[in-house]
Amino acid sequence: MFSKTNRALIRSNNENMFVTVFCGVLDTVTGVFTYVNAGHNPPVIRHNGQWQYMKMAQYPIMGVVEDLSYSVSQLQLHSDDALFLYTDGVTEAANEERRFFGNERLLKALTVSGDSASEGIDGIYGAVKEFAGNAAQSDDITMLELIYWGSSEERKESYENSQGK
Repeated sequence: MFSKTNRALIRSNNENMFVTVFCGVLDTVTGVFTYVNAGHNPPVIRHNGQWQYMKMAQYPIMGVVEDLSYSVSQLQLHSDDALFLYTDGVTEAANEERRFFGNERLLKALTVSGDSASEGIDGIYGAVKEFAGNAAQSDDITMLELIYWGSSEERKESYENSQGK
């Protein structure tokens, strides 16, 4: 899919533009997250309460070079793990002194954000807006947080244990 999309973009790309893409599929039964990254920002993962950038190879952006291969990677998620995906408008948000919000501030903001996806996103958005101050927004700010609560079997077992069964 990525190789075909890349070829299609090149054939219709008269403006010499490019695109970064991250696409993933979560198997909600096993917790296996299968993904491809075409030059997009590395997602941040929360495992055992700690946030860190995913260690992964960066594959080429789309729309520039024809006949590229894109490799599929997998990550095993465990109950209460989370993935935070974002556009570069988050880390490249600039303040009035033209400094970027950056990767380290993102990690720190995620660490103090809440446990729900909406609290996490609201917390990051608030941190970015506070950092930027009165500086004009120069790029989109798009975020997605996915929290894996475990398989339905794990949730059922946990519920039954909490009910004394």
